[in-house]
Amino acid sequence: TGIAVLAFRTSIPPDISMLQTSLRTLQTSHPILRSRLQTNATTFSFLTSPTPSINILTLTLPTNVTDPLTHILELELNRNTWHDSTTEENVFFATLYAGPSTNTWVVALRLHVSACDRTTALLLLRELFTLVEENNNKSLINQYPQEATSLAIEDLLPRGKGKKPMWTRGLDMLKYSLNSFRLTNLKFVDAKNPRFSQVVRLQLNQNDTKEVLAVSSFV
Repeated sequence: TGIAVLAFRTSIPPDISMLQTSLRTLQTSHPILRSRLQTNATTFSFLTSPTPSINILTLTLPTNVTDPLTHILELELNRNTWHDSTTEENVFFATLYAGPSTNTWVVALRLHVSACDRTTALLLLRELFTLVEENNNKSLINQYPQEATSLAIEDLLPRGKGKKPMWTRGLDMLKYSLNSFRLTNLKFVDAKNPRFSQVVRLQLNQNDTKEVLAVSSFV
């Protein structure tokens, strides 16, 4: 489709300012991400801006969406802003979706594959997570006084929380065992919820493939 989409879900409302700072840092490190795609009938070219300029669009999902992550992935894949060859368009977009519940947010990144293919996009996502974590740590350091960050870990624990009675440790071990047993039975195949897509896929069997190869070799 010429479109690469990355989406990740969080139960904590993202800090839009911090996320936008991280995305613009990515644009600074990778100039192609701050480019605009210019196309005509036969060729295309990149117009690279000297400064990062990505902005995060915020949208709210309808209440009848049962699987926000899958819905957003399909929605973003079908959103082709590069189909008009007479205009210039950014190659990198970011959208924050608020889910139907109060504890679901999805961040979607949409890229033109001429600037970043699917494999590279996964590496880009890892780099983004690292930047977000670094910016979050800087925010925590600025939020708390320096003398608090230099304390020993024993001094940071509330009184009475450093030691657990034998009975409490036994209960914790039992909970860990039960939780791990429950997670092994999770079903990840979701065949009940409705699907929609404008992406067309052509599947060839072995005989069809042989005929295509025969025609190609003849030509």
